[in-house]
Amino acid sequence: MKLCRYSVRCLRGTHFASLLAGAWLFVLGMGLPASDFASQMKEAEAGNSEAQFLIGRSYDRGENVAQDFAKAREMYEKAAAQGNAKAMNNLGSMYLQGRGVSKDNEVALDWFKKSAECGADRAQVTLGVCLQEGRVLKRDIPSAVAWFERAAQQGNAEAKRRLALLYYDGTEGWEKDYGKAVSVVNPLAEAGDPWAMNTLAAMYEYGHGVPKDDATSVEWLRKAAGAGDGRALFNLGSRHASGHGVKRDIVQACALLETSLKKGEGAARALLSELSPTLTPAQNEEVKRRVEKILSDPQWHP
Repeated sequence: MKLCRYSVRCLRGTHFASLLAGAWLFVLGMGLPASDFASQMKEAEAGNSEAQFLIGRSYDRGENVAQDFAKAREMYEKAAAQGNAKAMNNLGSMYLQGRGVSKDNEVALDWFKKSAECGADRAQVTLGVCLQEGRVLKRDIPSAVAWFERAAQQGNAEAKRRLALLYYDGTEGWEKDYGKAVSVVNPLAEAGDPWAMNTLAAMYEYGHGVPKDDATSVEWLRKAAGAGDGRALFNLGSRHASGHGVKRDIVQACALLETSLKKGEGAARALLSELSPTLTPAQNEEVKRRVEKILSDPQWHP
């Protein structure tokens, strides 16, 4: 049995592509306002590594300046030479993606290693994924876990999710441990992470690492659904369709499933195709009203 019917779907299946998302982290985010570019350039020319990184990122993104990967790389290299971990990470991403340079996984990996050793959590996750999936590096789960733990200690949510999955599922070279999985997932859920709330709901549903408790499971789904999470809306809608742990309510089930579908949960389509034909015209109108309410009211809670 897989952990949480749909909560882990978006994390699994991304695999090496997730490296690209992680590598881009320090490229994305708040850019330099146009008024700051000139002053930051002066700082960069004077040798300030953070200014060099910011100017490099502006060239990388083409923000308030013409996009120029060569100039971006030049600035990143200057910042990296002074130990700027974010610049090292972005150099790795340039070689991984081939932005202005020839794609070169080995060079990318070397930059990610340097960045990770300097404490950049995104680079630490990238290395962990390489080791976990056996991409570029030889598969080594204990070493992957070590990098994930270093990133998790800095609050990196993706690292925590991957640790939780490894502890929950177990794998060759790593033992399953539901208790440790709970210890990682619970603080994330308490902090409002939708993936963690869905996952903790599944743990209570099946009694994995915690006492089996349908009421608590449903409460976590409601919290995630109330935060607008499509996966939780699907899972809660499925429960209302079957009456598992909640009152069977086809109208509420269809409203939740329809909303989850609008949020990208394609799995809801099959169940809706079974339930919708059983509704009366009045019930169909009520479903539409509830869907509109869920989508428009930020205070809505199931």
